[in-house]
Amino acid sequence: MKLKPFDFYLKAPLYAEIEVNPENFKDFIYMIQVPTKFNGYNPLYKSATTYITQELYPGKYENGNLDYFLSGGGIYKTSIKCLRYDTVYIFFGKYVPTTEPDEDGDHFNVEKTGTFIKIGQDVQLMEFESWKVKNYRKVLSKEKQKELMRAIGLASHGVGIGSFVYLRRIFEELIEEAHLLAKTKENWNEDEYLSYKMAKKINSLKEYLPDFLVRNKAIYSILSKGIHELSEQLCLTYFDTILLGIERILEAKLESINKQKRDEEAEKKIEELNRKLK
Repeated sequence: MKLKPFDFYLKAPLYAEIEVNPENFKDFIYMIQVPTKFNGYNPLYKSATTYITQELYPGKYENGNLDYFLSGGGIYKTSIKCLRYDTVYIFFGKYVPTTEPDEDGDHFNVEKTGTFIKIGQDVQLMEFESWKVKNYRKVLSKEKQKELMRAIGLASHGVGIGSFVYLRRIFEELIEEAHLLAKTKENWNEDEYLSYKMAKKINSLKEYLPDFLVRNKAIYSILSKGIHELSEQLCLTYFDTILLGIERILEAKLESINKQKRDEEAEKKIEELNRKLK
């Protein structure tokens, strides 16, 4: 997960872990200390807005004021303020420094290395994400919109495996929609299709699926592995990435629908103009 304010505040589910290392350490310090603006959705006013981070960790790292927090770890409380309506939402994180034993058996901190965990927020993640689901109503049935909300809601409550179950249902629905379209065509072999595993099914339906889905068919195997083999924590850690993949598939379907609509409108106007000039 990238260390950006929008990711931590509005995307990361509860108990998602952000690994801090020397490569992203400056980004981490920036995130917890520098007021930053980013776009989002205000669930109270049901409106798009701009937020700014506030109640950040006091002092500058260069002056040593963060040494205690970084060496001993601790709870981090912060908030974001809606610049449009002045609404404030509170979030909590926990920093755990990485330690290693020395020759004497004592432990020492590994410099600029630790784990930052999201441990609380006063508004459910799904409330911030609900506007996205509404955008997909052209490509998702009402039932699948509800399931997408359930997936986000479960993740926000720390239920990783359950959230993967709903994301996989949505993925399977997208494949089935393409299947129903393909089976109406001549020379379609239904028995052969039903014998395929998911990856081969996707390849056989690539004419009817977004290119992004075909190229990233591994999403399905990751979801299945999460449901049957991974822990709740690992599913939560990977949730944001998999959700991003599902969203990109839905966006590709929306783009295709909108393109077709624009093409039809343009063709209609050209045809009308052509008739007028004859």
